[in-house]
Amino acid sequence: MASLLGQPAAAQGDGQLVLEPKSCQRSRMMNKLKRQPNQGPCARVVLEQVDGNYITVSFLARGSERGSSNSLSLGGTTTTPLSCRLNKCRLSQPLQLELDNAKEVAYDSEGIESSLPSAWPAVGSCQLSPEAISCSARSMFKAEWQAKASF
Repeated sequence: MASLLGQPAAAQGDGQLVLEPKSCQRSRMMNKLKRQPNQGPCARVVLEQVDGNYITVSFLARGSERGSSNSLSLGGTTTTPLSCRLNKCRLSQPLQLELDNAKEVAYDSEGIESSLPSAWPAVGSCQLSPEAISCSARSMFKAEWQAKASF
């Protein structure tokens, strides 16, 4: 056991990667309610890996009030995890996520949730590469999400 203490951290693990996109768009359509899509640009994309094979992709956007923000987060599993060390991750090769949930939440100017998170079981996928991320998901309640970013 003592020999493990001096070993470097494993290549896979928990961590986060914050990306500043060149372009980023996301939308939500509630087909059942016949509403117009909730669309808009996003300013940042955050990848968070937990347990080596579960990744959440969050598309963050500015809110309607100064300093506020909102996010669309899509989570799922992958067979090719991110390379993480000391809670910092790299996206060095293409990978695919099989999505199982979607969540939307708004934050006030202090970063505190200003709305209750809305979360749905969802199916879909995300294609992640160092150049771009593209996600598509839908819930059994007829909601659909699309999000794309390029770097």
